[in-house]
Amino acid sequence: MRITTPLKALAIAAGLLLTANAAEAKLVKPSTYANDVVIGKVYYAGAKDNGNKNYLNGRYIELYNISTDTLDISGMYIGLVESDAKASAWTAERLTEAHKDSVALKQLFRIPANAKMDPYSSIVIVNSAIDHSANGENFPNLTDADFEAKDASGKTQNNPEVPALELVYTAFDAISNMNLAQGGACAVVLLTQDTKTDDLTKTFAYGKEKGSVYVLLPKSKVIDGVEIVKMGEAEEGILRLDNSLDAGNIAITSKTGYNGEVVYRKTAFVVGGKAALFDTNNSTVDFAVSTTIQPRQYDSEASGLTAQSITIPESGYLAINIDKPFFGPKDMLFCFVNASNNDATTDLKYTEIPGDSTLLLKGDWIAIAKPGTYDLQLSASQGVMKSRSSIQSWSDEDTKTMKQTNRRYYKFLNTTGKVGFQRVPATAEGNYNVADCTDGNRLIVTITDAIGARIFAANGAASWDELEFIPWHGATPEQAAASVQGITVQPISNGAIYDLQGRRVVKPLKGIYVKDGKKMIIK
Repeated sequence: MRITTPLKALAIAAGLLLTANAAEAKLVKPSTYANDVVIGKVYYAGAKDNGNKNYLNGRYIELYNISTDTLDISGMYIGLVESDAKASAWTAERLTEAHKDSVALKQLFRIPANAKMDPYSSIVIVNSAIDHSANGENFPNLTDADFEAKDASGKTQNNPEVPALELVYTAFDAISNMNLAQGGACAVVLLTQDTKTDDLTKTFAYGKEKGSVYVLLPKSKVIDGVEIVKMGEAEEGILRLDNSLDAGNIAITSKTGYNGEVVYRKTAFVVGGKAALFDTNNSTVDFAVSTTIQPRQYDSEASGLTAQSITIPESGYLAINIDKPFFGPKDMLFCFVNASNNDATTDLKYTEIPGDSTLLLKGDWIAIAKPGTYDLQLSASQGVMKSRSSIQSWSDEDTKTMKQTNRRYYKFLNTTGKVGFQRVPATAEGNYNVADCTDGNRLIVTITDAIGARIFAANGAASWDELEFIPWHGATPEQAAASVQGITVQPISNGAIYDLQGRRVVKPLKGIYVKDGKKMIIK
């Protein structure tokens, strides 16, 4: 599905040999449900120039393609979140009360037609596409910028050779270029190409009936968001983006700016000479600040990778628990289920991610691929990431006692034509459930009654007893297998023997095992 030069290098790094007669990489639109494009940098602080004067013209935003596809990003929107003082700010809490599921923007820009991004590459969007390096130490040279937010007032020097970033909306009549606040707050969001902007809903600042007018856009259209705050204000209830858009925040080390720092996304690992960047939906984890990182540059040092072998059994899937951030081969899909215990959650959320597309969070996952032995690559670069999944898994117990009496239990089901989560009734022995899958894997997800009531109501069921199956929203093992037809996967031989649950066996007894990707029977 995605066979490109960087992908091939990634597969080699993962210990696999891929052979295929692949056509040239297809140009695709960024996914609306996965962050193919992320905000890579925001240089908003400005600096002191050679004459010790405040200098802001070198500010820019950089986007980064973390996928293995060449992307058509024409029509993607960039939004600058309102940056009022706390008393009149549209914080996440205030938006929830007054404008549910929205973000308040002071400016909205659109990337023009014929804009493409190669895998693991950047586009740089600036206010002034000139060489600023003569004005101060480490000032950026932006002459090769991809797009420029033109200044209609003529106060900022623009470069006629650089295409214009399209201005869709600005809250300030005198400001047509990017109004990046040099000290913060300076949150930035990316929105999908299909965001409707013909009839924008507008609002004044919180508690105001006059003054600047902001536009409200749905959170569901946000591909990526970075919560940039003013230094020291992160704990003061000033955050504009809720946890679904950014679970953290980042700030420069100056309250007023002008220190030359750029906020940039950290490198998770390097493969094939390309940087794969962090994307954990938490800017505190994902970002750092620097005075030396230049446009299109990221940390170049590899984070350190170690291999861990897993064996996919005949069922085509395997429940795994990985204790470090990791990625896998292209031919594998990783799925997780988010089932929050927050009563506001209305449904199970299924996510499926190609193995090579990004650094995955540590924790519980379902690996889907053709039966065989594969190497996952574990990264030592970030040890504090937490799994978003509430999946629980175990392989050595037939039963497990659950203390909570207000939980419902689901098991991962794999039968022909059906892959999903199905309710397992409580047993007579007590308040627990046995997920008895044919290959011995057991994978349990717990749901509160409050969430469950919304789930079965949304599915037209009158009670838990009627809710027997929730459809799977991802690929089935059969579909995953079909997607890699024509690709030969040859695991590197290490002589290790694994059981059908993917566990390494030192002294195998009678039974069926897997060695070097092939079934082995010991009688």
